[in-house]
Amino acid sequence: MSFLSDMTKRTAHLVLLLAALTACQGSILSNTNANGSADKELQDQDISYSRLSLRRLTRTEIKNTLIDLTGIDIGQDIDLLPSEAFDPFDNDAESQRASSALVEGIRILAQRLSIQILDNPDSKQKVVGCEPAATDDETCFRQFIADFGSLVLRRSVSDAEIQEYLVLLDYARSSNDFYVAVNLALEALFQQMEFVYRVEIGEPVSSKPGTFRLNGFEIATRLSYLIWGSAPDSELLETAAAGKLDTADQIRAQAERMLGDEKSKRNLQNFHAMWLGYADTVMMPELEQSMLEESNALINRVVFDEQRPWTDLVTLQETWIDAPLAEHYGLAYDSSDSRAWISTAGSKRAGILGQGTFLSVGGRGEDTSIVHRGIEIRERLLCSEVPPPPPNFDVDNVPPPAENECKKDHLMAHATGGCAGCHSQIDPIGYGLEQFGGFGQYREAEASKPQCAIDGQGELMSYGNFNGPAELGQLLAETPDFASCAVEQFSRFALGRALDDQDKSTHVQLVDAMGAQGGRLDQLILELVSQTAFRFRTTEF
Repeated sequence: MSFLSDMTKRTAHLVLLLAALTACQGSILSNTNANGSADKELQDQDISYSRLSLRRLTRTEIKNTLIDLTGIDIGQDIDLLPSEAFDPFDNDAESQRASSALVEGIRILAQRLSIQILDNPDSKQKVVGCEPAATDDETCFRQFIADFGSLVLRRSVSDAEIQEYLVLLDYARSSNDFYVAVNLALEALFQQMEFVYRVEIGEPVSSKPGTFRLNGFEIATRLSYLIWGSAPDSELLETAAAGKLDTADQIRAQAERMLGDEKSKRNLQNFHAMWLGYADTVMMPELEQSMLEESNALINRVVFDEQRPWTDLVTLQETWIDAPLAEHYGLAYDSSDSRAWISTAGSKRAGILGQGTFLSVGGRGEDTSIVHRGIEIRERLLCSEVPPPPPNFDVDNVPPPAENECKKDHLMAHATGGCAGCHSQIDPIGYGLEQFGGFGQYREAEASKPQCAIDGQGELMSYGNFNGPAELGQLLAETPDFASCAVEQFSRFALGRALDDQDKSTHVQLVDAMGAQGGRLDQLILELVSQTAFRFRTTEF
């Protein structure tokens, strides 16, 4: 058993080193056995959205995948893997470099998870799928590798591969325990490159050098991690094996099915949390869970339950709340239920911009950063690039206001000199949200400075004046720039990279298509997976 563990460890090092070298070169291994036939689909087609590098599963995707495949929540064991940068998403291929810490983390995670699976009767049955008739039951072991192996590797497992795993039955015989072989197989499967990485190779298209048509299993993987943030289920893999993921209509039909699964809610909640910044921010500890439930309920209502225009995310004047959070916000709560939808009309709150999740982004405890909030709105919601401060300016050591100085007066220095150009575009946004503290509480004066009244008057340059999140949300909803940015942010999430000039025409098509379908996010997803580009990849460099 120790010998095989050492062998598995060495194999993991080799395959992940290969992945690192491949990712650094900005390309994906090509399939030398491909037929290279011309694909008529590509004639006069813009497939710029196909440009991808080899992508590793994120920590969230690994955690989701393991929960869905095994029923085991690995909890804090996910911290064995290196953390990821949020810029704003955690899946940017450029930042996904293999490392010894990743290899070692995957190895330990695989060992711990294998033990947990076999110690849990429900997970054990879910994963193994059969009861061994003997210590070295080859039939049961073959079935386990074929069925569970296909879920882990996201493709069919060949007879030759199954045969390689059968050697593990020698350890079952010597230990007089069938599950010793299962444990070793699980360790090996969870360290496979094809589990840790999304390997999208495809077959080269001779008429378009550098272009590759994905096979059904690769499309299934692309589809499942876009919609579920997790591995394909058995139905999706069976559809791929049957050659029924080859056309836009076939892919769209599966996407519609998948959007009806609860896993799509989990994934799109994660997307919004990263896009809007609260996936990686500090909230008020005792209210954090209530704030997250509030935002998730809004996302579910807009995207899934009522299929509203995506802009309702920033304009809806109702929120799903409990009594403690209502008290924190200063809202009346008269429901006998533990949570209820209540109106926010007249409170200056609306949509997610008025919730504690978003208002905690860039906060400084109970206080706020006017500058940071302005940058967040510009960059996250309008996709405007805010230039960095001068290199000689230390943003971490800005002198605080004097004891009796109000924050707004202190920041007036930004309105003069070389800083004025940028700060005139971001500070007025922060002023317009200033009546809402760093954890989303309403206030009319600065914390500990009652003499510093806050009027909440703000401006979104080129769009209009506003006072509070409700009016800001309305301004955003009325500009095409917000809809375009929202589509761009989802595309970044889908592709694992930023968009550039080559992506403009496809981006415009997606924006127009979503607008024609009532501005709904679910329709954007269906349109994206129906694109010809979704069935192909091109090397990024």
